[in-house]
Amino acid sequence: MKVPVKTAGFAALFISLSLFCTAAAQARNEAVFFSIQDAIKSDETNSKIRDDVRFYFGNQPYSAVEAVLSQRYVAYKKGSILDSTELEACNKTFLAALAQFQEHARRLGGNAVTNIESFYKKISFKSNDKYECHAGRSRTGVVLRGDIVRLNK
Repeated sequence: MKVPVKTAGFAALFISLSLFCTAAAQARNEAVFFSIQDAIKSDETNSKIRDDVRFYFGNQPYSAVEAVLSQRYVAYKKGSILDSTELEACNKTFLAALAQFQEHARRLGGNAVTNIESFYKKISFKSNDKYECHAGRSRTGVVLRGDIVRLNK
């Protein structure tokens, strides 16, 4: 039985699209929550984070604000899971987002980032001790939002 070329082409296209859609539907994007303190105490912190800009998560108390330099600044970072565990990859991505906060605060003359919350897909998750990381099969993503300020010393 001969199959017309057009029919065979459409069949191949249909099979390719259904395989692509199945693979896309199975892509992993799972929200996981890890300790802020454990990430900050990791060996990676010393190379990325300095202590000239302080971080205050969730509702942690801080001293009086001298000036608000940037409200609701968003730091978004992606990372790779390929050479590490999910925890290690998420911690590295989290620290990269904190480093982005620090760099922005320095540029603006700030010495703190307050009210830090996870903000993945514009959904707020506020915690004093946990951050949200989204892990896929090979990538991680961390989105943080906070206020860049100059605190009274």
